[in-house]
Amino acid sequence: MRGIETGSPALMVSLGGCMPNPVGRTQLECPVCGLTLTIVGNGEAPAAEYDIGDWSRLCRHADRGSPLVCPNLEPLINERRRRE
Repeated sequence: MRGIETGSPALMVSLGGCMPNPVGRTQLECPVCGLTLTIVGNGEAPAAEYDIGDWSRLCRHADRGSPLVCPNLEPLINERRRRE
């Protein structure tokens, strides 16, 4: 089962019948537990995809409710945001 978190609904924008803009994907891996987190989309409301089973089994901070607030992954996520 995959989890998807986002701040707002993902939108695909099409201009004049053109193909939708490609969605960026960045894969991050927790340096402690090895959980793979994929950031999908760019801009203000990217989504995060991860395997819920892997997260609950691997993450030492699953009690925080989301890998996005894991103290080991959060710096990697913030670094990606700064590069956008």
